[in-house]
Amino acid sequence: MAQQVVRPSVPYRGSVPGGVYEGKLIEIRGTVPYGAQRFEINLMTGYDPSSDRALHLSVRFDGRIVVRNSMERGAWGIEERQGIFPFSSGRDFTIMILAEISGYRIAVNSQHCWEYNHRISMSRVSSIFIDGTIQIERIEFIDKTNPYLYTGYYPTCPVAYPASYITPAYITSPGICPIPAIPSPGVCPIPSIPSFPNNPGTRPNPSIPSYPSNPGGFNPGTCVVPPPEQFQPYQPSGRSSLAPVYNPSIPYAYPVYGGLKPGMMVYISGRPSASAHRFTINFQNGTAPYPPPDISFHFDVRFFSRSIIRNSRVNNTWDREETLISHFPFQQAVNFDLIIRIENDRYMVALNGQHFVEFKHRMKPLDRFDTLYIENDIVVSSIRFS
Repeated sequence: MAQQVVRPSVPYRGSVPGGVYEGKLIEIRGTVPYGAQRFEINLMTGYDPSSDRALHLSVRFDGRIVVRNSMERGAWGIEERQGIFPFSSGRDFTIMILAEISGYRIAVNSQHCWEYNHRISMSRVSSIFIDGTIQIERIEFIDKTNPYLYTGYYPTCPVAYPASYITPAYITSPGICPIPAIPSPGVCPIPSIPSFPNNPGTRPNPSIPSYPSNPGGFNPGTCVVPPPEQFQPYQPSGRSSLAPVYNPSIPYAYPVYGGLKPGMMVYISGRPSASAHRFTINFQNGTAPYPPPDISFHFDVRFFSRSIIRNSRVNNTWDREETLISHFPFQQAVNFDLIIRIENDRYMVALNGQHFVEFKHRMKPLDRFDTLYIENDIVVSSIRFS
């Protein structure tokens, strides 16, 4: 069972439903704004600001450290400062705090980062307090966890990155988690990602992605066929630079050498995670965290509002959102096939063999956008270009 707080204002002070006990997991998703100096997360024994703090997590960009401490009867304990700094200004994050008998385990973006031994009994914790320069998307309190679930729960060891993974400059490569044939205690098994069936109705053949011939939009009974020249597939000069990628870790940046061109198609097979709240697909220029990359096409699937946002961003400023859809077609933990085709004047998006939405170009030239970027609550089984 899980309870959530969605988009609270900061500072935020609220209860921890059911209290804290062994196996309780608190997941916090949010964004660190550009220019942020500090933010903090506190597990407290009451609502009064002077209440004891069983866990004080202070993220300090000015010193690039994360301080862990406790405060009891108004007195701070000894700070713990060792470990990595996994946060980036201007980027989303997911923090997981898992309560165990001996202490708390803390992970950031699916990577275990720190352990903190109890100094104040976790049974006394009744509230959470968040303050500083931070935007919170949601706080989730999960009563029961399964340490062998790959998506959505606390990682039992660093996430394994496949050989094809391309690490953006702002992401620190984690270690590799061993994958034994028979999982043994303490070893993190990573389940295989199921492939799509060979004949799922009208879905295009995965080996040769093709855009559906009936892009009827909100009226699927109407066949709208563009002139033949618009259907000519892009023929890249170097096929190796657009090689297929299988089972990439998320977030994932796929370099499109030479940039986008009309006639190019990208074919993405995957599934939202079982507890997905959103996932994002961008065509953007590079992956540098600052200045933030311009985005020619932002496709943001939001389960919490059952909406799909299409937009673009230039000079760190978002343009007007497009939100109109005939229905919300995604389901948590259900496979999908997505095709994005680049036309001379627009992006065309098809889902499971049916045309879904269009988005007209707002920025040119297209070839300055050289990166396909995928992030948040999604498991991707393959990415292919044609």
